[in-house]
This record gives sequence, structure tokens and C-alpha cells, in this order.
Amino acid sequence: MNSFAKDIVKMKIFFYSLTLLIFFSAQGFSQSQDSKAITYKTIFDDPNDLYKLWIGLQPLYTDLFVSNLNIGFGAQAHYYHGTLFDCKIQARKAYGEFSDQYRNLSNKSDSKNVGGSSTSIKYEPTVFNYFEVGGTYHVVDKVQQGKAKIILYSKRYKDWSSTVPQYIWVPAQVRLIYGARLGGIWFDTTTDLQRALQKQNTSISNREGTQTIDGNSGNLFGNVHTRALYIGGSATRIKNIAIKPDKGYGVLLNDIILTAYFDLIIAPSVKVDDVILGNDLGDTRYLTESIKTRMIGGRVGIDGLFNREFSWSYGAEIGFRPSVASGGFYTLIKLGFPVFGTKLSQQKEAFGK
Repeated sequence: MNSFAKDIVKMKIFFYSLTLLIFFSAQGFSQSQDSKAITYKTIFDDPNDLYKLWIGLQPLYTDLFVSNLNIGFGAQAHYYHGTLFDCKIQARKAYGEFSDQYRNLSNKSDSKNVGGSSTSIKYEPTVFNYFEVGGTYHVVDKVQQGKAKIILYSKRYKDWSSTVPQYIWVPAQVRLIYGARLGGIWFDTTTDLQRALQKQNTSISNREGTQTIDGNSGNLFGNVHTRALYIGGSATRIKNIAIKPDKGYGVLLNDIILTAYFDLIIAPSVKVDDVILGNDLGDTRYLTESIKTRMIGGRVGIDGLFNREFSWSYGAEIGFRPSVASGGFYTLIKLGFPVFGTKLSQQKEAFGK
């Protein structure tokens, strides 16, 4: 083993030892803290008392899509109609060309490497846009007795600004919703057609069949448009409790709306635009009918939302979108802030004199 490899091994041993030391020190410190029981008063505990509508901005999402990695922003609205159904609308868009991978590469593509030594792309690569609308019918919507985890934040160091989170478990009402989901998805993207041609071992040609481009002809990008429906199921767990400890803490909440879901995605339309390349002799349209697409996809995901007038949200998905064959896999992470909640009620209290 050379000296460099030995140094790497020593660094790993040091790192693991330091990690274990910190872990056990933290465990010992947390156990040495004040373990006195906390007494509290329940202010409210009603998972049916929700805001009806939440509207939120998504300043950041990351979409690791094989067809086109992109990062951008979006918006989302979520509405609950009592115990009958809820619905959601969401839209996302890449920040710009710099965060829209294949659109960016398409615009920067060297014309000498596109289908020949003197050709250039004669169409505009599309911006990544995503739009989804759907609803969930509450097949089962019930409230049962459970418990809620209440996070405690207290300062443990006089000279440090750090805080150490602790928690308690308290009895709470838990609302469970098992739903049936249905909705639609629309998205447009630029994708790498050269990779698709290589993976599928195929080629595209002009209408007469006299000119052909395959996966070895150089950089080639194209536009894909997907219109799909999804059908699936979901499970939602809602807690909406607030307590006030007798001393040492303010009002503490657990008001999470957590939803896990799975969907089958079916796309009646997955369209790959024809490729138009030009040179000194004119433009040539290459038909993309030979490129295989997938109309079936699926996904699983999780969404978190808080029952507050001003809050934040999060979500994650993994699955396959209907797209060019071998280009459907994706993982998605999204963060929403701010999120505004309203009860959509104009009712006020009135008292007779």
C-alpha cells in the first residue's frame, strides 16, 4: 500500500472515530439534561378544523429527469372541501436557459456537429414547463384517538446561540383519509435525441428517405410534448393540536397534513417534434416517427403541509413519466414558501344587546 493510500485510510479512521465521539457525547449530554415531566393545557385538538385553501410559491424545485434535468420555480394551490374531496393545482418552470439542461446544450450546440459538417438547427428548443391539476375523493375520512409528537425548543447554552430540540408525546385526535386520485398532467421539454437514437439503435430520415441521421451523426436535440392522465390512491394523516406548557415554553403546535400517494400515469399523446436542419442548400425536415415513446408511467410521492395562515410546504416524488423511451425516470424535490392559508369564510360573531 503506497503512502497516499495509507493517508486515506488514516483519514477515514479519524473521521469515523470523531463521528462516534460526537454521537455518544451528544447522547450523554441529552440524557444529562433536565428530565422533569412537563405539565400542559390543551388549547385545541381538532383535525377537522382546517383552512380550506392554501396558495403557495415554490422558489425552488429540482427535477432530475433523464429526458431533461432542470431546476426552477413554481406555484401550488390546495383546496379541501370538507370531508368529501380535495384538489390541487401546481405549475413549474425552469429558471432560465442555464437551469434547463438540454435546452441550454441545444442553443450552445456547434452547428458542425449537428447531423453533418455544415448543418444547423432551424427550430426553437422548448422551455421546460409543467402543469398538473387533480382531485382526491375521500373514500374513507375518519378521526380516531392517537398521539402527537410536540417538539420543544429550549436554550441549553448560555454563551451559544444554539438550541437543542427535544420532544414529548401527547394524546391527540388523528384524522385519516384514504382517497382515490384522478387528474391530468401536461409538460413540454427539450431532450437529447442523439442519446435516444443510440439507445434505440434507430435513425430518422427525411420524407423521401434520401437523408438519414442516426445516433452517431453528432449532437441532436428535439422537443417533446406529453399530455397524460393519472389515476391512483393516497393516504393522508392530519394532526391539528396546540398545547400550552405550564412554564418554560410558549404555545406548541403539531398541525401537519402529511400525504403519501401513488399513481399510474397514462399518456394518450407523447409527441416528438420533427427535426429541421438547414445548410447552404436549404432546410430539411427529418421525421421522428421512428423514435419510440412510452405512454405508460407511474410515481410515488409524499407531500407535507401545515395548517397555518402563513407557513411552508415540501414534497418529493420518484417514478417514470411518459416520454421518449428510456428517458422517463425522474426524481423530484420541491419546497414551498411562503404558503398562505384561508378559511374562505366571511362569517363573524354577533351578540344581541
